[in-house]
Amino acid sequence: MRLKCPADSPNCRAQPPVPVGVGCSDKDLAFWFKDSILHPKPGPPPKVPPKPITLADLPPACKNVIDAPAAKLSGSR
Repeated sequence: MRLKCPADSPNCRAQPPVPVGVGCSDKDLAFWFKDSILHPKPGPPPKVPPKPITLADLPPACKNVIDAPAAKLSGSR
């Protein structure tokens, strides 16, 4: 997925362009439809469960998103 930074977002960094020959050619897409990709064999369970991610683990800008007031949709009650 490619994203474009909004003009008024000083913390957003633009993504580099996709290199030529990488992306959506028939050859590139065929990889995702291989049986080994569609139906991978399960691996062994982890020995130690992963640590849950907390808000403190995220970049500070994420807190701004979480703390932002919900947008009121037009026509909603």
